[in-house]
Amino acid sequence: MEKEQFEKLTPEQKLPIINMYLDMMRQAISSRSGLVPVIAGLFATFLSIATFNEKIIPLDNVIRTILVILIILIPLSLWVYNAGLKKYESKSREMLERWLGKIDVKSTTKDKIEAYLPDILIYIFFAISLIISYKIFSC
Repeated sequence: MEKEQFEKLTPEQKLPIINMYLDMMRQAISSRSGLVPVIAGLFATFLSIATFNEKIIPLDNVIRTILVILIILIPLSLWVYNAGLKKYESKSREMLERWLGKIDVKSTTKDKIEAYLPDILIYIFFAISLIISYKIFSC
């Protein structure tokens, strides 16, 4: 729907459309924030991997390769998931601004930190994944 079409609607017709995009934006922001506990849980998984007993699963080259692939896929899939959520949030904001004009959002330092925290943790997690992968192959 273009801005001209939107402006022709009555306020009663506009409200559900605006609410839908506000809900989409709120959901995207909420989901991105939900990545932090997931990332923390994955770090805990890495700790449990470090305690594997060689008698349970012998660490041959096939197992090492599979383990490295899985370790790299975790932060990579988080990065893709996070990028999708950011795109979803951006599209919602874009549509609202197209219909309503520029939206001024005042954010505190805490809000900015929370906004970038998933990105930062994903990059840290990816770096740690590469280090662990290198260590697995160098044994």
